Amino acid sequence: METSVHPGFPLPEAHQCPFGPAALSFRRALPVQKVRCPSGIDAWLVTRAAEIRELLGDAERFSNRPAPNTHLLTHIVPDSPAADGDFTRMDGEAHQRFRRLFGPELMSRANLTRYEPVIQRIVDNRIDSLAALDTPANLHEHFAQPVVAAVLAELFGIPPHHSEIIERTTSRALDTRATPEQTLEEQLPLIELMYGLVTERRRSPGDDLLSKMLIRADGCDDPISDLELMAMAIILLVAGGDSTVSAFLSAIQALWDNPAQLAALRDAPTAIPLATEELIRYAAISLGGLRMATRRTELGDRTIESGDLIAAFLPAATWDPAHFPDPEHLDITRSGSGHLAFGYGAHLCPGRGLARMEIRIMLETILRRIPTLRPAGSPDERRYRTHNVVLGPAVLPAAWDFVAPA
Repeated sequence: METSVHPGFPLPEAHQCPFGPAALSFRRALPVQKVRCPSGIDAWLVTRAAEIRELLGDAERFSNRPAPNTHLLTHIVPDSPAADGDFTRMDGEAHQRFRRLFGPELMSRANLTRYEPVIQRIVDNRIDSLAALDTPANLHEHFAQPVVAAVLAELFGIPPHHSEIIERTTSRALDTRATPEQTLEEQLPLIELMYGLVTERRRSPGDDLLSKMLIRADGCDDPISDLELMAMAIILLVAGGDSTVSAFLSAIQALWDNPAQLAALRDAPTAIPLATEELIRYAAISLGGLRMATRRTELGDRTIESGDLIAAFLPAATWDPAHFPDPEHLDITRSGSGHLAFGYGAHLCPGRGLARMEIRIMLETILRRIPTLRPAGSPDERRYRTHNVVLGPAVLPAAWDFVAPA
């Protein structure tokens, strides 16, 4: 029986910028090594892009049965059975059975484009509200979080006055310190809201994502229950909420930290779509990605035993010099394509297209309408998220001189 004590999982400190994560030194030393994770379990930590692609892309050797954040969250047990509708812990056809219900809306470019004017309206309305604020103001609280919550509410047909529930729940759902009791208590308002909406849409479907999921579920050979649909919707809300907020805030901070890149982007706003992908690569805000070996196998230069847990450290992969030359340099002209910030393989983030669109529109609009947007306070005063699956600024104070009309 193994008794050695392993090094700790690399997590940023409150004063440590997550760009350039501690895992970079892990990759240079041993690209695959065993670590003690925040949840108390031991797992192999994989930090190079090549091994992470292999890990996430081979569902036969590496199962998704443990929840993707089990190594980080204390309220999930790796070998516990998956809850009804938790498609994130399923492989193969069981996983695709659920993914087909929302895939056409979230993964079709043609379907996503109809949300662009909705997002633009929400962003403009929120920027209008910034004009009434005294500066400095926190872009997390006053801009990014309410924008993303409002977009999700529109997507699922949730009444606007309930968007605060989305804000509150999604920002706390991925806290690594939360107990099972705390997690359930904090999610109860969202559970009640979404189950009520499923019941309502069952009686009277609309044109929202939840209604379309219900219609497709009714056409399945293997019926999908209301409880499963509710769970799926909550997973999508949680996954698409805080991560998009943090990705946008990290993008703004990265541009502030690279003023020449910010100036180039302001001079050529048509470059923002390309720059968005590079900013997503550069920030790489997700710490998730856990698999379980289904048999004895090799990964990198290591022998992995059946049942071993393997964690993909995505921030280190997006900064892998074997894949991106000079990865620690932000280059808004770099295509950035092929990064692993959204994962890889069958469980590639289904909401990546929506997230890209939200981040792009937020960047385009805030840089156009608030051209004097700048950081408030000194870099030494910055604090970053800790004890969370999602990296990024904990707060992002900003100042400006004026807000231009839409």
